[in-house]
Amino acid sequence: MVFEVTGDGQDGTKRSILSAEDAATAARSRLSFITEMCLKLNQPFVDDAFPPGPLSLFKDPPHSHPPTTVSNIHNRWDKVAALPWLRPGPGYTLFDPTTGPVPEDVLQGALGDCWMLSALAALCQQRPELVKDLFPYQDTTERSTVGVYLVRLCDSNGAWRLVVVDDHFLSTTPGHRVFAGRSSRVLWVSLLEKAYAKLSGSYEAIEAGTASEGLTMLTGWPCTVYRLQADQQGSTNGGIIQEDDDVLWGSLVSHDGVHIMCASCGFVDGVSKEEYEAMGLFSEHCYSILNVVALDGLRLLKLRNPWGSRVWGGPYGPTSPEWTPELQRGLHSLTHGPLAGRGTFWISLTDFRRYFSSVTVCLYEKSWSEARTPTMLMPRVFSHPAVPAVEISSFANSQTNLAVFQSSDRSSNNSAFPNDVGIVLFRRRPAPNSNVLEYVASLPRSTRTTVQLDTWLYSHTQGETNDVETRFLVVVLTFNHRGIGATTHERQGFTLGVFSAKPVIVRELWAGFALERTALASHIAATGHCEANNGFYLYTTYDAGYSIYVVNMSNRAVYFESTVSNAVNLSSSRGWAPEGDGSNVRVTTHDLILPGQAMIVLVVSDWGGGFRYVRNYRYTFMQRWSLAQSFHTPPIEEESIHQPFACAPSQPLIRHP
Repeated sequence: MVFEVTGDGQDGTKRSILSAEDAATAARSRLSFITEMCLKLNQPFVDDAFPPGPLSLFKDPPHSHPPTTVSNIHNRWDKVAALPWLRPGPGYTLFDPTTGPVPEDVLQGALGDCWMLSALAALCQQRPELVKDLFPYQDTTERSTVGVYLVRLCDSNGAWRLVVVDDHFLSTTPGHRVFAGRSSRVLWVSLLEKAYAKLSGSYEAIEAGTASEGLTMLTGWPCTVYRLQADQQGSTNGGIIQEDDDVLWGSLVSHDGVHIMCASCGFVDGVSKEEYEAMGLFSEHCYSILNVVALDGLRLLKLRNPWGSRVWGGPYGPTSPEWTPELQRGLHSLTHGPLAGRGTFWISLTDFRRYFSSVTVCLYEKSWSEARTPTMLMPRVFSHPAVPAVEISSFANSQTNLAVFQSSDRSSNNSAFPNDVGIVLFRRRPAPNSNVLEYVASLPRSTRTTVQLDTWLYSHTQGETNDVETRFLVVVLTFNHRGIGATTHERQGFTLGVFSAKPVIVRELWAGFALERTALASHIAATGHCEANNGFYLYTTYDAGYSIYVVNMSNRAVYFESTVSNAVNLSSSRGWAPEGDGSNVRVTTHDLILPGQAMIVLVVSDWGGGFRYVRNYRYTFMQRWSLAQSFHTPPIEEESIHQPFACAPSQPLIRHP
């Protein structure tokens, strides 16, 4: 079973869990109940929600011959189907009672989930206490007498979930498991893999992923990705590009021993699969980063292969002649743990950059506080009466990370494209002007499943640090599900996580369209390109598509025309018209902007997976005009982000749930 703590929302719906602690407390009685009932019946626990058999292995169990695609498991169906599901015998424990969880426990099996296991090995190295926290209220030195275990994981929505599993494992022979853990005498790795498979629907569903997904699933915290290579178009795929060795090295050193890191191998232009194999590396594979060390001008990284075998064969590899006694002594004094181990190796920064494509850093901070909203729903249409927002009460200046988590395809039952998500942060002025908002910071929209804004929450009175409440508003912007055809998709859920150096209070809000309009206009004006002409200001941004915002401070009306054509894989806030043979679409807007008015003219949003368009605009100052001449084509709804407003808008109404 998978369960969570819930409560009633304003509309009578159930709200998701707010914290890992609340979920674990509620689950304790369930675990005790199952154990007591099994002991009373003298039978081991069998999880009928995730039974030992094909239904747990595959998204869609094959009935005869394996298909020609899909996954490693599907392609080995004829072999897998004949294997038994066995339980561990005597001598097994949840964790080793002497060492606890260690990276050497993490051995990848026949499943392509190195993205998760490399994250797990890195977590063992730097935060072993967090690994034990994933098994709440259980004796970590013994295995369960009835074979029932409780595993705590963070789902892709950013909510902590408690998953109950049994200890049936697909095996070749007794004691030799097919998937993670293999022949290890500790069970925690196999159980954790099984719990995530159950949460995702099957073992097959957890094949292929990213290190950031693995680290967030284990810690609940967002990640930063450093891209070591840009693709041929110069794209960084949403990460922070690091082309300079000194800048990259400074970033790695600052995270070493503080944050959990993983590295993705492969996907480098000009490096063939054969070259990777010749150097002892696996392309399309994920490794843990255990150490980052500089010694006598030499920059080395210590990595670990979660398979526990086959390591780097180049300079500073295990059999490299570069290993001198002086180098070994120097590294011993600077590193965490032994120099060598199963599946571990050292590699220079130069070679690391040549063969690896990215570094993922989990931003978990032990001393920080975390708070999460209940699961909130994205708006579905542009005239939606309420948009999601969050109020934060802060009592001290605090460094803060705001992260929005939305469901990934792995855990979703539909194939809807991801939402484009951006974040805008406002600070309320103190009374009696608390209805006035001050723009603080914003994050451009993107279609990644997790986005984050690193910022500071500064109080109005800089000298006060602990007794003056300052309130902030967070508005989540999303538009690509709200155009034509969006009604065919379910409203997607998300969770906002607030991670801060000082404790804060977080409260869910639902705001009207005016606040959303103010947030988008503030973001475009603060981060976009500005074209000024005699009191007329034209702002444009290009995050996750294209947005236009105009402000008319002149004493004449302005006729504004904008066209987006040859558009592919984009939604439009003002609709589309077919173009040419119908494979592309276009939209042309005509608006009269009166003096003293501002207007968000158009929002074109990425559906995910790449897009293209051609855009142009023109505008004319009107010599003669009247209020009766005001027009907008295509028409705009009365309550939408496109409704013109005064250049100095009043505070929008906010509704508390």
